[in-house]
Amino acid sequence: MSTFRDVGISLISGAISSALTFFWPKVWRLYEARYIDPKTALRESLAEQASWYQDRAARLAVFSFELGHNPDAFKLEILVSKLDRQDREWAMKEHDTTVLKRCADAKAEECRTNSQEAARWAEHVGDRTFFPL
Repeated sequence: MSTFRDVGISLISGAISSALTFFWPKVWRLYEARYIDPKTALRESLAEQASWYQDRAARLAVFSFELGHNPDAFKLEILVSKLDRQDREWAMKEHDTTVLKRCADAKAEECRTNSQEAARWAEHVGDRTFFPL
């Protein structure tokens, strides 16, 4: 025989499971919008930044290599035009190839360091997206 208590418990558990079935997708979407989506966007932004730094370091390495062949003024202008906008600004001010080569090597190393740092932060944010500790 079932008692009123057993009937009450089964009604309450049925109501709770129905409410969870109805509200869980809405709760999960709110959780995603509040906690997961911003972290995912930040991780993607940091990954893009790391990629940009890698591309910039590669362009500077090619620029430095080409400067080792002592280009003439016309070839130097072509090489400078292939650089990133920020690098083009400082490269257009200097015409000495030894100084340009030294600066390009230093900037390329700085870009590699920044790329590694951005990739590390992107991985860190990705690790904490679902399981923040």
